[in-house]
Amino acid sequence: VVELRDLDQTVIGNPAHDVVRLVLSLAMAARSSDLPGVTTTRITEDLVAGYERAFEGDAPSEAIDDLPSPIRLVMKRAVRRTWARLFEERLGEHRRGIPIGRQFWRLADDERAAVRQLVALEPIRQLVTILESRADNATISFVDAAFWVKGCSSLGLWRAAVLVEIADRSKKDRPRRTLSLLDIKQAVDATAPWAPGSNPALDPGERVLTGARKLAPALGSRMVAARMLDRSVFIRELLPQDLKVELDRVSAE
Repeated sequence: VVELRDLDQTVIGNPAHDVVRLVLSLAMAARSSDLPGVTTTRITEDLVAGYERAFEGDAPSEAIDDLPSPIRLVMKRAVRRTWARLFEERLGEHRRGIPIGRQFWRLADDERAAVRQLVALEPIRQLVTILESRADNATISFVDAAFWVKGCSSLGLWRAAVLVEIADRSKKDRPRRTLSLLDIKQAVDATAPWAPGSNPALDPGERVLTGARKLAPALGSRMVAARMLDRSVFIRELLPQDLKVELDRVSAE
């Protein structure tokens, strides 16, 4: 499926905030991709038109053959992606640790201890074992963690990459052990205002989780909200198939 992925500001509110924020992201992506200004205008017009069609119940086809060729190419590439490729892209040659450097910074001792405690919670174990290829009764253990310098979400907010090991104890001879990479992001109160009378006073992490499950269920079903060190956070496992559609690889047409 193709879904929205940045849902940190999710609220029940004025649809104009959806359109303005999404157009801004697309316009910035178009500008950085050297697409002409008229293309940015068409993107804006088509986004508004598509948003209106969604309210009318006009659901687009999700059959892969009906998708534009750049989207179809990304989806076919996602199907072929492996765990080895994911770890190579994120961690380089490391497999048993997160490389400290420009992208990953060391955590303070209390942060590392808090992450270790978070990983030990049952909801996190269930999140990691939700995949069909993993046993429901598999156990997970903390391996490594680091602050993740990644995009705007790490500017003034806390974010961490966490490496955990999964032990499938359903094997009779010895447990099958694999690795998983988790993304923990701090959630804060939304800047976008709630519609009058619709604010359920959710914890920020629960707010993001609820919005994701409503608007992007393929993503939201693989997320968990929690609290650590007085921070509200939400957690998801990174999968090889999670790919973004980069605008600079899409033609103006």
